[in-house]
Amino acid sequence: MSLPSTEKPASIVLKPPFTHDAGQCWRVAIDPTLFSLTDDVGFTSRSTLTLREDDQLLGPAHASHGDIRLHGGGRYSHWRHTLYFSARDGSDPNVNGRTYEVRESAEEHYRERAQYAMQIVAFYARYLTDGMKGFRDLQVLEVGPGMFLGSVLAMACLGARVTVVDPFLPDWKPDIHSMMAASLEVEMRKAGWDFDPSPLHRSVAAGQLDRERVRTFRQSLESIAVELDGQIDLTVSHATFEHLFDVKSAMAAMVRTMKPNGKGIHRVDYRDHDSFDRPLEFLLMSQQAYDQSCGDNKYGRGNRMRAETMRNILINTGLRHVQFTPETLIEEGYLNDFLARLRSRPDSTFHSAPVDHLRVLGGTFIVQK
Repeated sequence: MSLPSTEKPASIVLKPPFTHDAGQCWRVAIDPTLFSLTDDVGFTSRSTLTLREDDQLLGPAHASHGDIRLHGGGRYSHWRHTLYFSARDGSDPNVNGRTYEVRESAEEHYRERAQYAMQIVAFYARYLTDGMKGFRDLQVLEVGPGMFLGSVLAMACLGARVTVVDPFLPDWKPDIHSMMAASLEVEMRKAGWDFDPSPLHRSVAAGQLDRERVRTFRQSLESIAVELDGQIDLTVSHATFEHLFDVKSAMAAMVRTMKPNGKGIHRVDYRDHDSFDRPLEFLLMSQQAYDQSCGDNKYGRGNRMRAETMRNILINTGLRHVQFTPETLIEEGYLNDFLARLRSRPDSTFHSAPVDHLRVLGGTFIVQK
């Protein structure tokens, strides 16, 4: 399968002055009429803008603003029509004599998205007895795969029969998903994966996810159909549980779908999705105030549940094994500043939360029924 050409040859040279944001991060406005797709809450990898320094591609794109400020190194983010970026060597782009140029590059964007999907699937494979080969003929339930559907397609190509549960499941869009499928085939071949590309080809030809390998439920995990009860060998999710509306009901429903001895691999991001570099700010609000602030985008910013609470909910579903491994911890200087503000907010739901419950910003649950 070849990549369809959607490249726009035009490029735009960015003109100083660039505004210093903080640390190694600088920012400049980007014309929304030229680059209409931007990253935003719930769409943190949607922009197809690429940034070059003296014609050398910078990156990674879609970086958190905190990482750009702290680490620089060419990281950038096209967020709500503003480009947050850093020079490759951390210098001031106003005076370093280099040219910064933006282009829309769908090919580069989908190559990156394909690699990201492969990283997620490879992460799941670490917990399977036979690694990548372990997906073969496995009944997999993926919760909330996101708009690009890359992990779904990749697992199908590895031989899994994938069930997708997502109330916001996107319709197949040729300009997005055909590009994704083509990029996945290219990148999986480059990586030397042993895979069957037929699910990709059938999906593109039919204009929908391959019905031979994938079935979909456009509904919440909390209300998943009883027809899935006891059918699933493996449940997986990546940065999804923090967006669930009713965690208790969702966990109970997920466990109900699992076969005896079925396994689950679930990576959770507990940060405030509006402020990754100040990741606990949303805990300062009462639950009522937070729900009102979310509006129609309920919990796109995160449901605020902490890892220990989620762990206890999973244990109470009757799973015989629940293991949580913290992977991201908070920076202590920020935590100390935040604690002083949190303890002075008696209206906050988390006013008295134990410090240890606040330290964990992300990690992975491994569960077994």
